[in-house]
Amino acid sequence: MESIAGKLVCAEMTLAGLAAAIGGPVQPTKRKLLELRLTAAELSSASADLEIRTAGGKGYASRTGANRRYREAAFIPVQSPSEAQLRWELARCA
Repeated sequence: MESIAGKLVCAEMTLAGLAAAIGGPVQPTKRKLLELRLTAAELSSASADLEIRTAGGKGYASRTGANRRYREAAFIPVQSPSEAQLRWELARCA
């Protein structure tokens, strides 16, 4: 859990820094943006997994908020670039 919280704080700081750079003399790089997207995807899955495990058996009940968030986190790679796609793009940026 602590690593998820630390990663979230780091991602928030990165997001703030990249957002502040927009319109400035040094624009955010494609690599930095892709890294942030990958981190957000990883955090989404890890957070939903942690919540459902913390909720215990009732977290798996289909009508709970924890289960809904878990299903939504699982759907993220379907509607946006998957982690594998993001890693592939990052490798191309090297």
